[in-house]
Amino acid sequence: MKLRKLFEGIEGINFIGDANPEILGVADDSRKVVAGGLFIAVSGNAADGHRFISQAVAAGASALLVDNTVDVADGIPCVVAECTRPLVGEIASRFYGNPSRMLKVSGVTGTNGKTSTTYIAEAMLKSTGQSVGVIGTINYRYADKVIPARVTTPGPVELQEMLAEMEASGVRHCVFEVSSHALDQGRVTGIEFDCAIFTNLSRDHLDYHSNMDEYRKAKSLLFNHYLQNSPKSERTAVINMDSPDSAAMLPGFDGTVIRTSVDGNPQADMLLSEIEYDLTGSSALISWRGRSHRIKTPLLGKHNLYNILGVIALGVSYGLSLDTACHGACACANIPGRLERVANDLGIHVFVDYSHTPDALEKTLQVLASLCKGRLICVFGCGGDRDRGKRPIMGRIAGEIAHLAVVTSDNPRTEEPESILDMIEPGIKETGMRRSEPPASKTVESGYYYRIQDRAAAIECAVRLARPGDAILIAGKGHEDYQIVGTEKRHFDDREEAARAMATVKGEEHGQA
Repeated sequence: MKLRKLFEGIEGINFIGDANPEILGVADDSRKVVAGGLFIAVSGNAADGHRFISQAVAAGASALLVDNTVDVADGIPCVVAECTRPLVGEIASRFYGNPSRMLKVSGVTGTNGKTSTTYIAEAMLKSTGQSVGVIGTINYRYADKVIPARVTTPGPVELQEMLAEMEASGVRHCVFEVSSHALDQGRVTGIEFDCAIFTNLSRDHLDYHSNMDEYRKAKSLLFNHYLQNSPKSERTAVINMDSPDSAAMLPGFDGTVIRTSVDGNPQADMLLSEIEYDLTGSSALISWRGRSHRIKTPLLGKHNLYNILGVIALGVSYGLSLDTACHGACACANIPGRLERVANDLGIHVFVDYSHTPDALEKTLQVLASLCKGRLICVFGCGGDRDRGKRPIMGRIAGEIAHLAVVTSDNPRTEEPESILDMIEPGIKETGMRRSEPPASKTVESGYYYRIQDRAAAIECAVRLARPGDAILIAGKGHEDYQIVGTEKRHFDDREEAARAMATVKGEEHGQA
């Protein structure tokens, strides 16, 4: 596509030079520039792309999109905009042939539940014979590809390229997690959404957003800006009415809204009743426009019923019958790192969960506390270089709900691990829990916590504490198979460590027998 054709109809830009080269690629990272490509210099949070113009030119860039003309090489045609960031997604979309126009695109946003919702939606859509692409926290997957995720929502160029590959490979539905960072930074500009789901809102990412109000405004952009301005004919917002922030998602949206509720909200269009839970799953009666259907899912807890309900609403918005949507959504049996069970024959219930926010940890612990007939043991920590204010809050939540707790390292990153534990500890002490030193004893009933920085040792401590009938929640990392210490990413998988600890304990008990 010719340079001037690529920018046709875009206001507020100026061309420098008369050249009109054929553009053979688009990149906002100088390391990804191809010969004949357009380099878009973006002033980012960490670095200013204008500093890398010379590298882009050396790599073969035939044109530049810039905020200014500083350090622009002579003879390189330039497009100058007041700010390049809002243009990246639109230009990338045009270059790749507007791929979202040919797909059914569903975005999922909220603090918790995004990943689970995409897995459930994938199961539902696949049950109808659809080819589905998913972009999210765990990985990006479509056709026969599974790509490890670097971030929840990729950058705008990578995102548009991926959508184009999906469309070319026969994918017809794309479901993806839309993070608040992506919304704030305009990564989803140029995507034509059909549907968007709001799960909930609670404290998270306050290391990035200045306060909860800014975080809330960022989330609402999916509905009030991106979905609102999508040219798709049947735009639908699925909103969890049980979240206090549900109304904040909708002021600027005039399309179809399906309001959902698990708590019997009278304003809901689709709701659940007759809910039953146990350690094998959950069941409920769903009601929608005078019809009802009994659902049964192997996924545990109320929070997963919220996720399933949102997906069923998505399904009916795409024309599926209530029965078909329910059957497909409940076909999802396991979500990596989301209350994922670690099998064992010790008679204990071990779960690994990604709950790394106060709200997620509280809800997950409440689910297990309500179902567990024995003691509930919680292993958790907090990530380094992230919101410090949530650390004592999470300590308090663990102390209030769990019988026993093991405070440990998460991904300390460049912070001193012990200093993170120092910030967690006051919260857990508020609850009256007392610190105890290993070795752990199965005779301890409740009211104690252990501080063990080494995460593998912390998991083993929890296993040694557990008796048949007890439940262990290993929280914070979920699906992650690594731990970041300093700037080094080391292999570490909570599921593997739990299995190893249980094998060790079983071997010792067998030896004693």
